[in-house]
Amino acid sequence: TVAFKIYYSCLTCEITSIRCNSCQVNSYRTYNAFLQSCLCNDHYYDSGNVICQECHYSCLQCNTLGADQCISCQPQAASFRILNGKVCECLLGYYDDGFTPNCQKCFYKCLSCITSQTQCTSCVQTRQLYQNQCLCDPGYYDSGLSNCSKCDSNCYNCNFNSKFCTACDLSILRILNTYDNTCYCQPGTTEIDGQCQYCDGTYLSNLDDKCNTCNSTCETCDGLDTFCLSCSQDKNRILNKSNHTCICIDGYYEDIVNNSCLQCDQTCLTCFGKSSNCTQCDSSLNLTLNQQNLCICKSGSFFNLVAQQCQVCHYSCTECQTQTQCIACELVTRYFDSDTSQCICKDGFYEANQNSCLSNNYENMLNLIKQMFNL
Repeated sequence: TVAFKIYYSCLTCEITSIRCNSCQVNSYRTYNAFLQSCLCNDHYYDSGNVICQECHYSCLQCNTLGADQCISCQPQAASFRILNGKVCECLLGYYDDGFTPNCQKCFYKCLSCITSQTQCTSCVQTRQLYQNQCLCDPGYYDSGLSNCSKCDSNCYNCNFNSKFCTACDLSILRILNTYDNTCYCQPGTTEIDGQCQYCDGTYLSNLDDKCNTCNSTCETCDGLDTFCLSCSQDKNRILNKSNHTCICIDGYYEDIVNNSCLQCDQTCLTCFGKSSNCTQCDSSLNLTLNQQNLCICKSGSFFNLVAQQCQVCHYSCTECQTQTQCIACELVTRYFDSDTSQCICKDGFYEANQNSCLSNNYENMLNLIKQMFNL
């Protein structure tokens, strides 16, 4: 009788040693009648020995090259694994605990994790990774859901709910009220249509915490509409720091009807009430202030607006408005003609050498003297 060596995987076999009739006990093999072979059970592989070797815990099946050479994975619905090359990897949002065939679910904050459910390696939207923790982005809070919930628009950060602010966004001019954890408009601003705005051209009222319009003379003000902090230069005003009012600049006066600064007469350095009511004269023009609050040239002169200087009146005038338009005369020999604004010689006098009025009697006496002395 010829003896054949039984194939290592068989307990008993046919004449050809590789055709098994039965399998070794406790070898983790199952008899396949169609193939007449003793195949390794799922999760085991044939290493060439009687007893099959256990695959890596993550594999359903693996090949003869080794335990970690997976060729299929446990059903995905239970294991949450997918075959990638020769490795059964966990699906996104699950992690391998190092010993269990089925992947474990990551903590709700993690998009992916490793070794434990709280060791995050990436985060879902609205969260950012910090030391393996998925923290809410600025402007969001943890409401117990995977995605963080948005804080109220006034909060930079919040906690517990959208309106419990822990920090405020300074870029939108809000600061934290630690008493009720709300973000309110910082001093000097007010809320208009949900946004904090500077009180430009207005002031913050202590009564209603609203921006009220400054007095029209102020560019900016504080506390009261008339407590000016600055003045608008295009309105010809300057700040009086002693009482914080915006007064007219030199050369302008306050028109109380229109609440505006109007220009003084050119002869005035300063004026009050109206353009010709001078309170100071321009000394560089050699003008003096008279009792009628007019800036006038010295007697016998007038101010030439074109030349911007005092010029001598016509010889016949003691005072004049223009060179030939008299307003006062030498009263002994001349009288003022209101129709022509000229100083004309009185009756009994005549114009002598365009310089002065002489008496007609004086002329007769002069002629007599000339005749007497044959002059």
